[in-house]
Amino acid sequence: MKKLFVSLSIELTCYQANGELSKRRANQREHWMWTLFEDEIQYRLKTHQKLKDRLPVLQEQVRQGLISPSLAADELAELFFS
Repeated sequence: MKKLFVSLSIELTCYQANGELSKRRANQREHWMWTLFEDEIQYRLKTHQKLKDRLPVLQEQVRQGLISPSLAADELAELFFS
């Protein structure tokens, strides 16, 4: 166990010395920001009343091939941003 601790301590020291740890942490923070942003967008889309009202109709039309997925997505975006 002591050898493992020493090995990890040495590796951590190397990461800190060459700035690699800071770079990794910066990348993790950026990744976390985008994850939180995407989660927020998903939540807002799912709770937007106009979308909730129109979505079942559009989904069924897409399933039946009456409209294209891109046309349905465009309509949803218009509803969301209007």
